Amino acid sequence: MLMGPPAARKSTAIKLGTAILRKMDYNTLAPERMSRQSFLDELYRINQPSIKFGVDELDIEAMFNLPGKYPYEMAIHAGEFIDFIGQNDKDYLMLLTSLWDNLPTYSNPKVSKTSVTVDEPTINLLGGATTENLNMAFPSTMMDTGTLSRFLFIHSNSSNKKVLFPKPADKAKTQQVVDFLTRIKNEVKGNAKFTPDAKDLLQHIYDEQRPLDDPRFSHYSGRRLPHLIKLCMIHAAARISTEIDVNDVAYAHTILMTAEHSMPLALGHFGRSRQSITQHAILEYLEMQKRPVSIRDLYSVFSGDFSRETDFQSMLFDMFTTGKIDSVLNTKTDKKDLVVKPRTLPKWAQALVIPDLLTAQERETIGM
Repeated sequence: MLMGPPAARKSTAIKLGTAILRKMDYNTLAPERMSRQSFLDELYRINQPSIKFGVDELDIEAMFNLPGKYPYEMAIHAGEFIDFIGQNDKDYLMLLTSLWDNLPTYSNPKVSKTSVTVDEPTINLLGGATTENLNMAFPSTMMDTGTLSRFLFIHSNSSNKKVLFPKPADKAKTQQVVDFLTRIKNEVKGNAKFTPDAKDLLQHIYDEQRPLDDPRFSHYSGRRLPHLIKLCMIHAAARISTEIDVNDVAYAHTILMTAEHSMPLALGHFGRSRQSITQHAILEYLEMQKRPVSIRDLYSVFSGDFSRETDFQSMLFDMFTTGKIDSVLNTKTDKKDLVVKPRTLPKWAQALVIPDLLTAQERETIGM
């Protein structure tokens, strides 16, 4: 789930990926919006093998009434996740949660008039959301269901770059990506396997990992390993290989650690108290200014959130003591201005991250 404020180009990034898949004739993309009742029907329909006779395309299984034994696949690309899932639809979210586990068979005869059974459901979801939309899409009761632990929340602030007329994607480079992904699809087949060295590194990471310091991700640690293994498979596939080597594990873990570092920021005030919502708003404002902000100027912006100035000062004190903000001396006014305190990776994580694999911006984000 790509997370960020409005106009952070979340949907733009997703649409680029969708366009590439369509150029590959990828035909198992979910509709942009569909109800929970029709989800399994559509998952079943788009995965049926077919054969063409003249101008008519007939369903083989419908002709011969043969049971299908192959994975049922669907990719959900939702630039605005809430448009796809709707508001507070807990049953829909629990359906996606169950399908994410890649069960041998999933059946729910109550979804439609006829019973629909799907084998090895394989659901991929790429969505975009703001913190506000996430609050509308996810009921607060979903915090303890394990649904959040199945998502990777990728956070980004708004870009300060302004482009009046964005250039269209380079056709030649786009085709290179299409050709490469097509090669992966045609050549990378079979079970993925770890080399002995890769297994040793994976075991070391598994033994050393620690839970995220945000209680909202209390269930995430138990599902971290599947996320890491999937990333390892992706990196091996990018080498046109089903053998996962030690470099694939190191690269995948570096990327995962970098993403995890910002996941609490991605959720923002989701699932938190009113005071936490205000704290998050203050932190977002300070980050957007890209410069120190005086206490007086900060209060002028957020005075409406406090009944008394002393309440504002008390919150600032709490943010200081918890390491969220810091102060710097303004030489012009000889007073202290406020900045967001840089967050760094915990020591156990720093030893397992390879900085050279990251961009300068990513290294700055994780404090390395």
